[in-house]
Amino acid sequence: MQGDNGGAASDPRLKAWFDSVDLDKSNSIDVKELHRALGLAGLEFGMNTCALLIRMHDTDRNGTINFDEFQRMHNFIMSVRASFVQFDRDRNGFLDREELIQALQLNRVYLDRQAFDAVFESFDIYKRNTLSLSDYIAMAAFLTCSRNMFSRFDPYKTGAATFNFSTFCFAMSYLR
Repeated sequence: MQGDNGGAASDPRLKAWFDSVDLDKSNSIDVKELHRALGLAGLEFGMNTCALLIRMHDTDRNGTINFDEFQRMHNFIMSVRASFVQFDRDRNGFLDREELIQALQLNRVYLDRQAFDAVFESFDIYKRNTLSLSDYIAMAAFLTCSRNMFSRFDPYKTGAATFNFSTFCFAMSYLR
């Protein structure tokens, strides 16, 4: 999905927010601190989604995100939020299946019906047949990481990859 406007000028409010949740004053935030930060912004994510967001933006691979990485993550979330607002046509605060299909297609994510249904149902945890903004952001992070991981195993961009079980487990562990 889209996002990552990494070179944008720093917003002092974003830095203040980052500093307020950096409880140990390490100039980086871990999964628990990110969970708290996103909760303060009204985004309720499970710890697995917070860990995935950190892995997505942790360019130095130290298991935490510094302010620059946090800013890139924020840009990703804001871009995904804009997509959500654009496709929430009835303005009910949720995306139904048809709205979601349109949003994914705009972001060049094409899934066959079986894959789409499986992904949709895995993020529709309350079985409402809709996705909230938090659900949609979690799904966007999953699909972005899935695409990035898949591309590592499809170097010639054929749209196909061959996995043995160990490689499959490696790839899946990154997506948890």
